[in-house]
Amino acid sequence: IFAFSNISFGQNTASATSKAGARIIEPLTISVGTNLEFGDILVGSNEVTISTANERSATNESLLLTLTSGGRTPQASTFNVQGEASLSYLITFAVVDNLTNGSDTMTLSEFTENAGGLNDGKGTIGTGGTDSFQVGATLTVANDQEAGVYEGSYTVTVAYE
Repeated sequence: IFAFSNISFGQNTASATSKAGARIIEPLTISVGTNLEFGDILVGSNEVTISTANERSATNESLLLTLTSGGRTPQASTFNVQGEASLSYLITFAVVDNLTNGSDTMTLSEFTENAGGLNDGKGTIGTGGTDSFQVGATLTVANDQEAGVYEGSYTVTVAYE
């Protein structure tokens, strides 16, 4: 009889529905507003620094020139960042080419930035989707540095934190 009975075993079931979501974030972009410039410097051993406030200082300030005509004006670099409003980003530096005049070289080092008012390697995109910061650095000039115009480059990379 048991084999032919229709016995029902009760099953307890439950279900829930979850929502799913995603946020598409504006990609970060960065552009150069102004280039880093150390200005005119006389030959001699020196370490010349440009601050993020466009101030130039040196271990041997007597070798710094400020020419009234035809001179190069010392200044920090300015970078403009665009991205998703209110998100934080990290800043990193890499020297691509030290400054050279074709045959002689000077070294760039000790990069500083003022994103967010601090030199902590971080910035935050403003409510309008933009931010900007300045970059300073130190240039090492050798005692027997060859006279001439020196140029080089460095890369600033920003990435969401």
